[in-house]
Amino acid sequence: MIGDANLFTITIKGKETTALIDSGSQVSVVAEMFYNEMTTKPELMSLNEFNLALKAGNGTQISYSGYYQANIGSNILDVKIEAILLDSPVGCSHVSAHVIIGTNIIRQMKHMCSDDCPDD
Repeated sequence: MIGDANLFTITIKGKETTALIDSGSQVSVVAEMFYNEMTTKPELMSLNEFNLALKAGNGTQISYSGYYQANIGSNILDVKIEAILLDSPVGCSHVSAHVIIGTNIIRQMKHMCSDDCPDD
């Protein structure tokens, strides 16, 4: 009745992982454990200057360690997307994917599609 989750395979800095496409998320988030497993890590930048308060759909606070910029490759597009990703210390028992792809990346992907790219 509900269907499968919108999961697909991506690569960040050459490391493959599973991502969840979440059209309800304005930002893209990577589990800190995935970042820690990268052999070549992008520089983790502080978000203190932005004073962000991230909240889940149920209103609970989402913690984050910082952000980084990285190229994301996928089997959806033949090109890599330069994206800003928030690093969050979510426990692995709470995630079905290491990455949540939010609308900040979905918009870029849609823009890169040809005019005949479907809206969904």
